[in-house]
Amino acid sequence: MIAYGLNVTIGNPPQSLTMLLDIEWDTFFVQSSACESALCKSYNHTGFNSSASTSYVKSKNELTVDYNDVLFSGMLARDTLSLAGLNIEKQPFLDARDIQPRTFFHWYIEYNGVIGFAPRYIAQPRHIVPSPWQMIVGNELLDHNVFSIQFPAGSRDFDKHRTNGELTIGGVAPQFSDAEFLQLPLIDKKTATPWATGAQSLIWGDGKTLREDFDGGIAFFSTALSYILLPGNWTDALLDIIGANKPFGFFKQFACDKRKKLPNLTFVIGGHTISLSAYEYSFEIISSSRNLNACVVGFERSMTGSVGLGLPFMENFYTVFDQDAKQIKRRLITPL
Repeated sequence: MIAYGLNVTIGNPPQSLTMLLDIEWDTFFVQSSACESALCKSYNHTGFNSSASTSYVKSKNELTVDYNDVLFSGMLARDTLSLAGLNIEKQPFLDARDIQPRTFFHWYIEYNGVIGFAPRYIAQPRHIVPSPWQMIVGNELLDHNVFSIQFPAGSRDFDKHRTNGELTIGGVAPQFSDAEFLQLPLIDKKTATPWATGAQSLIWGDGKTLREDFDGGIAFFSTALSYILLPGNWTDALLDIIGANKPFGFFKQFACDKRKKLPNLTFVIGGHTISLSAYEYSFEIISSSRNLNACVVGFERSMTGSVGLGLPFMENFYTVFDQDAKQIKRRLITPL
């Protein structure tokens, strides 16, 4: 799992922590500095020191959360959360004192917990802990219930993290204030994937080799998917055509010189046609310390039949999530 980290502060005085941002998740949990689990003591996890915060309020309610095969257990609590220039007082969260992976491989390496930004008016409640986004909306902290994400861009270098992404709450970043956006309506029904629009078609190249039209299809947006989920046999077919047959972590590797000859992959979603070139649906991973230069694609089969628009899709766009207007707006930020 490759995801996006968000720097926040919790408590008074504020303690800085890096959290995983997940727009599909509807709650908030944080590792406690008192956690003695082996996983808490590895990967430079710092955790939140509740005893150092004067605004911390604990409860007697216990909770266990299973997030992508890692179990977080602890007590429900409240404290002040600050993110993207906004303060949320008495934010409920799970103060996790025990963290256990359910599988040998796990994602919990560089984060201290997860912040959910799912709107519960669509998502079914998983827990009794409202997410920061639900607290923002419920407490009417904004004039317009909208947040925007500029995803990290540039070389994917194992030796250096990309830090040029940005979360804006309550509007859009100044450089996009006058921009034109594609407006994709949210589907008007409850789904397990809250930020979703209709999917009409998938097209490879000119459509003669591969094309599929959908009746009532769904395309959902994710900040926690490392790949693009495609229905049916699309994944196997594309990997075969591209020649991406060598595993590379979450991805499949292929020869970089093929990119200049590969056709576009087109998504017809929300009534709009969005085409990605080979330089956009695939990407290059480099590392000078490992003498690495590899091109990869991230396609996986969708088990539900929905199209999942994860990292390889999302990083090409500036994206606005507008709960009030019930729409998602996108603007391409890399040249075709």
